[in-house]
Amino acid sequence: MPRGAFVAGASLLAALALSAAPAHAGLFDVPDPEIVYEGAAPGLPAGVTVLRTPEALERAIAALDPAPDRTRLDVENRTLLLVVGRPRDDSCRQTVIEEISTRGIKARIRLTERFAEAGCGCVGVPRPPRAFLVAVGRVVRRASVSPTDAVVPCTADLERRSGETRGPELLFEASWDEDAGGRIVTDPETWTQSCARMTPADRCPQVDFDRTRVVLVTGRARSNGCRETRVIKAALSSDDEAAFTVEEIYPGRGQMCTQIFRAPKVLAFRVPDSVVRVRVTTRETRR
Repeated sequence: MPRGAFVAGASLLAALALSAAPAHAGLFDVPDPEIVYEGAAPGLPAGVTVLRTPEALERAIAALDPAPDRTRLDVENRTLLLVVGRPRDDSCRQTVIEEISTRGIKARIRLTERFAEAGCGCVGVPRPPRAFLVAVGRVVRRASVSPTDAVVPCTADLERRSGETRGPELLFEASWDEDAGGRIVTDPETWTQSCARMTPADRCPQVDFDRTRVVLVTGRARSNGCRETRVIKAALSSDDEAAFTVEEIYPGRGQMCTQIFRAPKVLAFRVPDSVVRVRVTTRETRR
């Protein structure tokens, strides 16, 4: 295997533990390739781009979704490779980096585009191409990518994940004292703490946070008995984003309403674990 090779899989962890890169890699001390970002690249063509300057890096990450963690992006001591797969035309399509190898100033990426076998219940939800940022040795100046198509068996887990892309699933409605907007819950501890603040507090079901997340959509404070909040649209706008449209209903002119203050309504939705952000649009209605 070429010097500086990276192979996906469990053996990678053992290899990294035995041969960690020096703290200050010199010209001939080639650090192991490392995937420092995984996300999506809406509108970018498939292929690989070599990034060696801050300006090139800024242009590249402006197109990535979600935005990368900049603390992991070092173009002073490493060369970064932007690897983009093909558009994913259904919910079962996957793009996987199988191997990264370097030899001198050249890097080679072996990529697999995985398709589910015919007859699998894949939802036809188009998604933008998968994108990766790979850190390699600073000596690398050229790169190539070798894509391969692979048909994978239709497993129960694959169909389950496909079904999750149909849209957010409403779990329950309650009230709590929180600012309007949306937030994502990713772990059991935060879920328990959030539920304890809600009224009633016994509506929260068990959630498998290894596979799903919960989005809490909160409306505005309700200053009278006629005020109401409801979610009129919930969808996955992309593989990474859940979008909600909230309707805030106010009483019409001359309508008699009980003068009672109520805490904002919160609606809990189950979403796939690929969701990393939430977008809430609010509109007002008078009735």
